[in-house]
Amino acid sequence: MVVLVVFAALTTMVALRMPYPSTFDELPHVSVVRAQYEHPAPFADASTYRMVSRDDLARWTTASNYINHPPLYYMMIGQMLRVTSDVYALRLANVVLALVALAIGLWAGVRYLGAGGATGRCSSY
Repeated sequence: MVVLVVFAALTTMVALRMPYPSTFDELPHVSVVRAQYEHPAPFADASTYRMVSRDDLARWTTASNYINHPPLYYMMIGQMLRVTSDVYALRLANVVLALVALAIGLWAGVRYLGAGGATGRCSSY
């Protein structure tokens, strides 16, 4: 539980305090979020992605985007655009998704180790 609280506190602080756009490919990722919101496609052709304007997330530029990750995450975050296009809200949605993924991973790990999974498997080799 402590891990989840610390993770949530640190990632929320970074999400709210880091200026936009960050140096961590934020604009290209936000561009894919916008593309998946406008035209959801589970098997999107990433070579057609463009970049949104850093000042107006609803306006496309002619610059090519180099992000080619699987679209499920972008489709989920894109649903936030129905409510707001505020980058900080999108960042907080990302924090929530990451927190849920971490919680599931920790739960699975505790359950696996609690059942003697690691020691049971190692001793059988």
